[in-house]
Amino acid sequence: MEIREIRKCDYEQVIAIENSIWNDQNTPNVSRYSSVDEYQESLQHRKVIVACEKNEILGFLDMFQGIGIPSARFCLDIGIGISPEAQRQGVASALLQWTIDYAKKKGYHKLSLRVLETNPEAMALYKKNGFVVEGILKDAFYLGNQWVNDILMAYFLEHTD
Repeated sequence: MEIREIRKCDYEQVIAIENSIWNDQNTPNVSRYSSVDEYQESLQHRKVIVACEKNEILGFLDMFQGIGIPSARFCLDIGIGISPEAQRQGVASALLQWTIDYAKKKGYHKLSLRVLETNPEAMALYKKNGFVVEGILKDAFYLGNQWVNDILMAYFLEHTD
């Protein structure tokens, strides 16, 4: 498996993944992309990497500055999506490890992400890869006729253990 920055020729496959994986159990706002231009516009100010094998995109991870102020410059927010056919095969862990290594080299202090409590498989994946729960936004979203907590998780790149 190769992990590399996204290329224009990857966009259609990444859009297909995006359009196939999101639902009201794993995101508060299901987005559907209808064109490469629309998708490219959504990626402004984001760095995207992909995991691929033989020209097939297995998954992607995007990184961005969640809070665009100088005092938050050492924190990097991430989002991840894996093709249904490639889930539970180590793709997400490989993307996360690549990102951890990248963030360390670039001098970041923390990686942050948000995951819905209705997505326990993702929470287990993040915990397995060293992320910890930082906080819980109680009843943050009303999805599928129920209130859902938004879980804030982080990976600290500088450890004092």
